[in-house]
Amino acid sequence: LLLRTSKKLRNRQERKSQWMMARKSRSQQERRSQSKRLSKKTRSKKSKKSRSQQERISQSKRLSRKTKAKKSRSQQERRSQSKRLSRKTKSKKSRSQQERRSQSKRLSRKTKAKKSKKRSQQERRSQSKRLWRKTKAKKSKKSRSQQERRSQSKRLRKMRSKKSKQRNQQLGRRSQMF
Repeated sequence: LLLRTSKKLRNRQERKSQWMMARKSRSQQERRSQSKRLSKKTRSKKSKKSRSQQERISQSKRLSRKTKAKKSRSQQERRSQSKRLSRKTKSKKSRSQQERRSQSKRLSRKTKAKKSKKRSQQERRSQSKRLWRKTKAKKSKKSRSQQERRSQSKRLRKMRSKKSKQRNQQLGRRSQMF
């Protein structure tokens, strides 16, 4: 009986020990599994976080590239616009200067033509005056010459008349003497 009781107790103790061991093993297994799950979750979270950070970095890089490209295009466009405006301004300025030069030349030609016309008119007037003075001088000379001839003719007539009268008087005196 004692042996049986002792055997039972040993068996019970053995089963209890085995059960405790199994429980302990299960508990450890459970903890390991939990730890693994937690580790997996942590790794997943970290991986997710890392992917999220990577995505943000990539997005930031893409945005930076887009911004740079946009800025570069904008600057290029401004430079091109500035060049076009500069060319237009230069062309307009050149045309304006050319027009002023042409206008100045036309005005110069007109002024020269006016001066030439004025000189020509002045020359004709001077020539006309010289001709008039020459004609007047000729007429005056001719008139003086005619006047001189008339005076001379009158003097001659007077002298002849006087001489004739003197002769007649002398002849009359002679005839009285005889």
